[in-house]
Amino acid sequence: MSTDRRHPVIPFDASLIQDYLLGRGVSSVALFPSGKSNSNYKLTLSTGEICVLRLYNQNEDAAQGTTITNLVTDLLPVPHALHHGDGWSVFTYLEGELLATVPEHTEAAAEALAKLSTITFPSSGLSMPMAPCHPSPLQRRGS
Repeated sequence: MSTDRRHPVIPFDASLIQDYLLGRGVSSVALFPSGKSNSNYKLTLSTGEICVLRLYNQNEDAAQGTTITNLVTDLLPVPHALHHGDGWSVFTYLEGELLATVPEHTEAAAEALAKLSTITFPSSGLSMPMAPCHPSPLQRRGS
């Protein structure tokens, strides 16, 4: 587990996500140990579906995280938001490795960051309106 977390790990509680589970059970739960702020869990559901549950610390907003993910979905392979509630989001699971374990992929990571630089925001800060399940009001350069 990361020793430099900004917030304590939020324990998994299936009752938080009953609106998403809709009667499905959770077969396994694994905390992603590299998180710094939010708590992220790999869940395997009784149906075999694998997804990621993100539990947001008290200073984070699930809708904001979903909006940002939706914003970059055409630029990079990112998980898709499946559902969210008060203080949590469920995303599709993407298999992968941490960049720290595969430094030979640094160039690909730099290319991904360059793609992100094509996004412009109407203003700085986090005060912009968030739209969790709708197209973002942000523009890409050149569009």
